[in-house]
Amino acid sequence: MTRPQAQRCGLSPAAVGRRLEGGRWERLHQGVYRLAGGGRSFDQKILAACLAAGGRAVASHESAAYVLDLPVEKPRVEISVVWPRSVELQGVTVHRTRRLEPIDTLKVRGIPATSVARTVIDLASVLPTRALDDVVDQVLAKRLIPIAYLRARLEALHSGRDGAAALGALLQERPTGRRPRQSDAERLLLCALREAGVPLPGTQVPIRLPRGGWAYPDLCYEAEKLIVEVDSYLHHSSLSDWEADHLRTRDLVALRWRVLPVTASEIARSPAAVAAKVREALGG
Repeated sequence: MTRPQAQRCGLSPAAVGRRLEGGRWERLHQGVYRLAGGGRSFDQKILAACLAAGGRAVASHESAAYVLDLPVEKPRVEISVVWPRSVELQGVTVHRTRRLEPIDTLKVRGIPATSVARTVIDLASVLPTRALDDVVDQVLAKRLIPIAYLRARLEALHSGRDGAAALGALLQERPTGRRPRQSDAERLLLCALREAGVPLPGTQVPIRLPRGGWAYPDLCYEAEKLIVEVDSYLHHSSLSDWEADHLRTRDLVALRWRVLPVTASEIARSPAAVAAKVREALGG
């Protein structure tokens, strides 16, 4: 809570002071307090920073990624304020932005934050390409926003923004929002196949389905009509996803393809064992 909020609830400055002196409240930032003895959380740190900055301050960059459940390791407390305001808070990275439109903000668990699209665009200025790639994958895999909308917001906010070119290149690789690159599990399996001397498969090979549309299997041996499908919860996380994959597999079997499913956790535990399974499926 903030001091003005406490005063609106009827507490005088002296009453606030007594609670602080008595240890019932703890000061997080100047004018921002928490109840002593309550559980501490990263959400609390982010909200406290937003309250301390005041105005239209929002969680942004890595803090917004954390709030939105996007994959960022060891996120920092980061907020954005609208230029020309300047705020300094201990332990908080404060960004100043000239544009923070209502369309680019939301609230999650009571915390004001940048939207999914704005968060991805902001992260492009601070994350290395590989980490940004993972964020984009998660946003598209979870269908948080359409890729066309992300492109539109990037174009609207571009104006020389740091990281815009890198993000634009990643989006260019995904013309339909499809995940084009190998996941970590797929890359690990490819390395294991190479080390075991197993022929390497093609990746994302387009296969025309009998009922229309295309399949883009993860790993594919065209001559042997063998598909190695790497399953992960992230990309098969709903009933509709599971059902669509089931129908696609049935269509592939009708075209006389063999489908060898392996899981990401299985590859992580023993990539050599999965490579041996692929060799066996190839008849080697």
